[in-house]
Amino acid sequence: RRYKLDDKIFALSIYKTSPKAYSFLSNMFALPVESTLNSLLSKIPFKPGVNPHIENNIMHQVSKLNPIDRTCVLMFDEMSLEPGLKYDKKNDLMLGFENFGNVVTDRFANHVLVFMLKGICKKWKQPYAYYFCQGTTKTPVMISCINEVLESVLRTGLKVVATVCDQGSTNRSAINQLIKTNQKS
Repeated sequence: RRYKLDDKIFALSIYKTSPKAYSFLSNMFALPVESTLNSLLSKIPFKPGVNPHIENNIMHQVSKLNPIDRTCVLMFDEMSLEPGLKYDKKNDLMLGFENFGNVVTDRFANHVLVFMLKGICKKWKQPYAYYFCQGTTKTPVMISCINEVLESVLRTGLKVVATVCDQGSTNRSAINQLIKTNQKS
């Protein structure tokens, strides 16, 4: 059976909200199978760094929000990964190296740094950017990533009023340096 793109996107939104509900609904309605949805997802380019597709989509959504609903927090955290290499045949790339969006090194990545936005007055959240690194991200790189993400978020029309992170030494150091830099300017 063939489905229109809009139907696939609608089905994907249901599936991502609740796979169990999607499974239940697919027993009653003709919905695309999971492999069709995964195929659709694989066509969307998600690369490390700030994703311009997400930025543009948020910019479009923000234009519909009241000013108070545009306030949000920027949350970020670093998680460990199992290092490994994988060949991406579609893009002819080796994956598994340190990747900061605009800089890829030859070091194996064993951590991911993820940035997420969360609404304060209106209930919403959105993963925004991610970076692969070896070991804990160094303070200067962390500062660069935070600045890159903040600049992108501000272009969307959202208003970041706070950052939220754990008390890791790199996070504390980066935040303290950003505070000092902003106090000077």
